[in-house]
Amino acid sequence: EGEEEEEEGKEEAQRLLRRPNASVVQMPPPAVKQAARGWAFDGVTGPCDNYTLAVTGDAFEEIHRVGGELFDRLLLKGTIFARMSPLQKSLLVEGLQSLDYVVGMCGDGANDCGALKAAHVGVSLSEAEASVAAPFTSTSPTIECVLSLIREGRAALTISFGVFKYMALYSFIQFTTVLMLYRIGTNLGDWQYLYIDMVLILTFAALMGRTEAQEVISVERPPGRLTAPSILFSLFGQTVLVVAFQIAAYNWLLGQEWFVPTPPEPSASNPVPSMENTVLFLVSSFQYIILAVAFCIGDSFRKSFHTNYLYFGSILLLTAVTVYLAVAPAAWTRSFMMLDGLPSGQGAHMLAIPLCNFVACFLFEFCVASPLVRALFRTFKRKKQPKNRYKRVMMAMEQEQLTQENLLFAE
Repeated sequence: EGEEEEEEGKEEAQRLLRRPNASVVQMPPPAVKQAARGWAFDGVTGPCDNYTLAVTGDAFEEIHRVGGELFDRLLLKGTIFARMSPLQKSLLVEGLQSLDYVVGMCGDGANDCGALKAAHVGVSLSEAEASVAAPFTSTSPTIECVLSLIREGRAALTISFGVFKYMALYSFIQFTTVLMLYRIGTNLGDWQYLYIDMVLILTFAALMGRTEAQEVISVERPPGRLTAPSILFSLFGQTVLVVAFQIAAYNWLLGQEWFVPTPPEPSASNPVPSMENTVLFLVSSFQYIILAVAFCIGDSFRKSFHTNYLYFGSILLLTAVTVYLAVAPAAWTRSFMMLDGLPSGQGAHMLAIPLCNFVACFLFEFCVASPLVRALFRTFKRKKQPKNRYKRVMMAMEQEQLTQENLLFAE
């Protein structure tokens, strides 16, 4: 009886898959079993792999009980899964996850709650029971929200990485500045710390996340982890650049005829105005602004920083304030910020260092870091075997299909 049922299912699968221009067919459970195995014929003598399946919940559950390779092939070839019970929906989501797919689920009723919770990303299309189980709720009862979710999710991920890189570099810039000042027995002043932490860093960190997502979904994927090679290489390269330009600014100051060294102090806890303090404070302040631009220019997932009007305006305003402190600060400003006034015109000359720093950081971030790392990664890490299980199953199906075609051709 089992052999007769199997033969009947095979004949039914062959008949349905031979239908002209029918890429999706609905079959009874015995026929689904045969089609999922690939034993169908495309009008001529030979196996057919160019098909998709539409199955009901009963057929799906029967093949799920069989399990193994047959169930995996059904998941790969299945396009429509209709008349599914809540348990069957959850089994479908878990089955796709077992093949290493990233699974999204949209639902609008209580019978979708199990699948919404099981999926990697669950989207409720109503504000009823399903919204309790889903992490996302759409105000529109259509699946158009999935595109917005992908765009916003990718933008949020890349912005988070940008903020992480910015905060990491902020700490290292300030560490380098303080270390160089400690070497000569001084330190940044209290109001200089407040200007850096409360005015520059807090403003940029708070507004950087308001950048909007790109309108078009890119075929590329953003880095999936903080330890991605592109992120680590960017951090390392930018760290080298900011340290190099702070050292260059300090050496530029030492080489000037008008430079007066600061007498060594017994304690660096009481900083005094000095030329070294002034130059390093101003150069580091420009570096915070430079990195705020370099890490938010825009890419395939988020718009450029100039579309974020508050962020763009804060960059222009704080750049103007820092230029004012470098070029022509008033007497009360120098006293308040503990700045040692540079000779007339020398502050403007010093601006060449931050300008070169900006060009170097910009070129490194967008012409070297990301493109170079991607090219090297593709060159040296060629996959011998796919990591995802669904790709391995597809390769096995293609190999089996090729073997069957060769045997039939030989006959």
